[in-house]
Amino acid sequence: MIKKFTSFTGLRICLLLMSWITSTALLAQTKYSEGPDFPNAVSAATYTLNQAGEYTFSGRVETPGDPQDAFKVIIPTGFKITRAVLNASGGNTQQQPTGFVSFADGTSPDYQAASFSNSSGVNVTRSGDLGPNTANNPYTGLASVDFSVGTTWSIKLTVVSTGTNVCTAPNVPTISATQTSICAGSSTSLSIQSGNLNDATAWKWYTGSCGGTPVGTGTSIQVSPTSTTTYYVRGEGGCVTAGSCASQQITVNPQPNAPGVQNVAYCQGVPASPLTATGINLKYYTTASGGTPSTSVTPSTSNVGMTNYYVSQTNANGCESPRAAISVTVNALPNAPGVQNVAYCQGVPASPLTASGTNLKYYTAATGGTGSVAAPTPPTSTPGTTTYYVSQTNVNGCESPRAAINFTVNPQPNAPGVQDVAYCQATIPSPLMASGTNLKYYTSASGGAAFTTITPSTSNVGMTTYYVSQTNATGCESPRAAISVTINSLPEAPGIQNVAYCQGATPGALTATGTNLKYYTSSTGGTSSTVAPTPPTSTPGTTTYYVSQTNANGCESLRAAINVTINSLPEAPGIQNVAYCQGATPGALTATGTNLKYYTTASGGTPSTSVTPSTSNVGMTTYYVSQTNDNGCESSRAAIIVTVNALPVVAITGLASAYCQDAGLITLSGTPANGSFTVDGTEASSFETANLTVGSHTVVYSYTNSNGCSKSTSQTFIIKATPTAPTLVTAGGQPFPEGVSSLTASQNTGSVILSVSGCSDGTITWGGGDSKTLAVSTSNLGTQTFTATCTQNGCTSPAASFSLTIVPTTLSVLHLDVDNGQTQDQIIKPFLKLSNAGGQAIPYGELTVRYWFTSEGNAPPTDFQVYYAQLGAVSMKYVPLAQPRQGAFGYVEYSFPGGGSLPANGNSGPIETGILKSDRSNFNETDDYSYQLNRSYLANARITAYRNGVIFWGQEPAAVAPQTAVQVYAATKDAAITSQIQTRLELRNTGNVSVPVSSLKLRYYFTSDNGQPTNVFVDYADMGASMVRAQVVRLSSPVNGADSYVELSFPESTRRLSPLSSLGFIDFRLVRSDFGLLNQNNDYSFAPVYGSVRLNSRITAYLENQLIFGMVPSDASARVAAGPVQEVGVTGLQVQVLGNPVVGNNVEVAISGVARQSLRLTLVDLQGRVIGEQRIGQAGENERVSIPLGTSRGHLLLKVNTDTQQQSLRLVRP
Repeated sequence: MIKKFTSFTGLRICLLLMSWITSTALLAQTKYSEGPDFPNAVSAATYTLNQAGEYTFSGRVETPGDPQDAFKVIIPTGFKITRAVLNASGGNTQQQPTGFVSFADGTSPDYQAASFSNSSGVNVTRSGDLGPNTANNPYTGLASVDFSVGTTWSIKLTVVSTGTNVCTAPNVPTISATQTSICAGSSTSLSIQSGNLNDATAWKWYTGSCGGTPVGTGTSIQVSPTSTTTYYVRGEGGCVTAGSCASQQITVNPQPNAPGVQNVAYCQGVPASPLTATGINLKYYTTASGGTPSTSVTPSTSNVGMTNYYVSQTNANGCESPRAAISVTVNALPNAPGVQNVAYCQGVPASPLTASGTNLKYYTAATGGTGSVAAPTPPTSTPGTTTYYVSQTNVNGCESPRAAINFTVNPQPNAPGVQDVAYCQATIPSPLMASGTNLKYYTSASGGAAFTTITPSTSNVGMTTYYVSQTNATGCESPRAAISVTINSLPEAPGIQNVAYCQGATPGALTATGTNLKYYTSSTGGTSSTVAPTPPTSTPGTTTYYVSQTNANGCESLRAAINVTINSLPEAPGIQNVAYCQGATPGALTATGTNLKYYTTASGGTPSTSVTPSTSNVGMTTYYVSQTNDNGCESSRAAIIVTVNALPVVAITGLASAYCQDAGLITLSGTPANGSFTVDGTEASSFETANLTVGSHTVVYSYTNSNGCSKSTSQTFIIKATPTAPTLVTAGGQPFPEGVSSLTASQNTGSVILSVSGCSDGTITWGGGDSKTLAVSTSNLGTQTFTATCTQNGCTSPAASFSLTIVPTTLSVLHLDVDNGQTQDQIIKPFLKLSNAGGQAIPYGELTVRYWFTSEGNAPPTDFQVYYAQLGAVSMKYVPLAQPRQGAFGYVEYSFPGGGSLPANGNSGPIETGILKSDRSNFNETDDYSYQLNRSYLANARITAYRNGVIFWGQEPAAVAPQTAVQVYAATKDAAITSQIQTRLELRNTGNVSVPVSSLKLRYYFTSDNGQPTNVFVDYADMGASMVRAQVVRLSSPVNGADSYVELSFPESTRRLSPLSSLGFIDFRLVRSDFGLLNQNNDYSFAPVYGSVRLNSRITAYLENQLIFGMVPSDASARVAAGPVQEVGVTGLQVQVLGNPVVGNNVEVAISGVARQSLRLTLVDLQGRVIGEQRIGQAGENERVSIPLGTSRGHLLLKVNTDTQQQSLRLVRP
């Protein structure tokens, strides 16, 4: 049983089906799986009662507080229910079991709940015919038994046949088999020999057991068991219940193994022997299956190829083995080997003869003789031709015909005629020559590669021998003749030195070291001269000459290059005149050149490598400089003029000592004009205060006069911080995105709350004044912009900006009240449509809808029903509110997970839903925010819609101040004078917030009689008598109507009492210790109210030991709660609102019980704002007062006060 509270274990339910099949008195028992707890009857287990008989469903309470169980029943055509017996009994009498047992038809008034509230339980019979139904409209059985361990319940249903649909079971059939004993691998057929299906639909076959492993369907099946197997069959399907099976065993005999065999092979034409195999009772076949067997087979060898024969053996059971295959191969003779005739030159060693084939044999005769497996090597000493023969043998051992090989020896020619040659190193050689035909040149005396021509290399000095042969017409090569090639070395190039001259100098003739010298003007070619040339020096530049020498062999060396360079004189150094300001630190004079020399005179004098002028005195001085190039020539001198100039006088003007960081651009000025400024070391003619850090900064002014001389002065100033712009964004806790500075909202979706923050120790300037929040209406289309600034230390921040754009609402929620104004029942039925007036479809997955309402009582709304939704899947969940709102303690949120989109300029179609509480107690929709009495689908702005979490339609209910308020109702069971005081109390939470039950206390004031002590007993409590602690407290001194009180408390309770809910009835009893009579006429809290409980303001209620309801007797101490106290006397002030919810512009109130007292009526909303007020100086016996409501709507609070009494009532104006 599904748990409803985590502290409770589940109810163990046993559902027992008792059925009598047709006229046979057979008791059938079936255990059903447990159904879910009510109210989830929609998904409860469903049972089809398709046979006449009695069916009993039962359960037992295992732990206190077990919730309900549910099951469903379907009656098929041909049957009906004639009565239901509802029973509950047993249990712990002290726990006072309560609950109901019900078998509900929904249309028959005879089938309803039987309630009970004591240990005697209930035993009720409900009669009347309930005919066939369907799964869409099942009969529902319910059981709810609370707070009594051991209480059992049962529902017994009587089902009878109407005679229109009698179900006849099938016969147990007789089975026949084609063979009951078979060899392994074969098959047999099983058939139904006799027996009728009757109302069954098919014969079902099984192995293993009756109803075991299914193997087939029908009147016959073919089976091939691998071992001995029993088969079962019975009729099934239709209305029948599966019964007994017929069975048949099939015995499987083992099959012998195939005989042992060996494959055989023959040469073509060789006589064969009969085939053999290892086994008993052998049978030979020419095919793998089928065919006619024989006891012996001799294969034919006429044709080449392979033929398969088959053999089996048969055991003592007559089972023949599988056939073994015998392969008989007839092999062909091989062809003669492939051969080629060969020829050798005389004296050339021959190789062994070769042929193409396998297992070769060589012969010296065409026939006969002895073959040799080693190939012969013929001799080549004598010219002539000899014939050899060869055969091959294949893998089957057959020898082929012989092939002839002709071996020829040809004669050899003489060597060719040759002459030796010589070359100088590196000269161009000619190809070698010899006298002969078909010449071949070699680099070795024997072996090596042959060339048709060879050109010797002259790269290396020395002698090399080459060889040449000639070849005759038969391809025989002669002996090789030797050719000697000598390469003589070249002399080294002559020794030389490069020479250089200054332009215009007198040169000498060129020289070189060597013999037989030759001079050239080019590196190769040209005409040589044995006379050394003399180069000219008139033109700067470099000219190259070349020289070689010749040795005794007449070989000329490589040419050596002689570079003759004519160097030009350098220019005077590059210089610049320099100027210094007086007193400046000068640097050494500089010039552009190499090997500089400085002088103090235009000619002559002693040079120095560096000169530093003096800047002590204003004036001009001339210095001189020359350079010497790498050839050692000095240029002419260049003059350098050094000037020393005077410094200017400067000042900064117009710079303030401090600026705000947002002061803007500050332009700097100083004297003389046209100088330069730096701010903190950075050049600037002005500075932007926003670009500077907060703190001290330095401005330096520098001025340079026409001579380039500069002087500087400085001044410091302070930058004060510009405050950071405050944060101006949407506040949290509203149906708009939190913390954004720009928002687009749909029209009339409630006020957008702006929040401003972030100006510590400063002043915020914005449209909200001193408040930190500002409510902006969404009623007007268009864009509104709001700004806020922060001022600190005399500086104002940039403005924070918030932009709100209100666009027309394209989405709306239409609502239909299908209860026709019935506002107080078990179910709220919001029938909705989503309408899209826009031009774009909206995905349903982006939309949610909230229906706002107050859920009275302690049971939460957890049962959600979707009767029909054209758009597809609809999900619903209840969300309680942390803070109460106008007409709402929570809301049901709809979402649409089924995909698809709300079409443009269309609607979703009906979304028909229902909301129920877990205990099926009533709702009061009159004070629900979203409730409207719409007779057709009309727009309801109190049902809000959201797109991606942002409100898109409607206005959420406003938050209201939490109101803690309770009332105590009471009734007495005895006369004024009685032997025991029996009083029933009920505490109701009339506020809008829950209260902890463990913090509540109730006090009933009374006067003891004859000074006798009084004992108190709790006889019954809806919440459980064990949860109520009762004690009698004696007052320290008697007061008007009381010297004692009964205090009821609930310290062990973990519950919170929900708004608009009741703690339930508590019955307590007072008895004198001497069992004497009690006189209630002088008891302060006594009221002669019998039957239903009525309001009693003389019974006080406390929360956290603070008085929150009722009036204590005079002179009795009480701690009064800070909030309003509801004090209503049973015989005093009586207030009745005439029409609630209020229709019209005024609320009508009837007042009685306060004749000749002053009255004050105050009407306020839940935020405490006064809407209207009426005063009556001296009231009559009955007064009727009309109070204007103005424009106020929603939940309102009416307070009625006299000098001594007060009553508060809630009312609703839709």
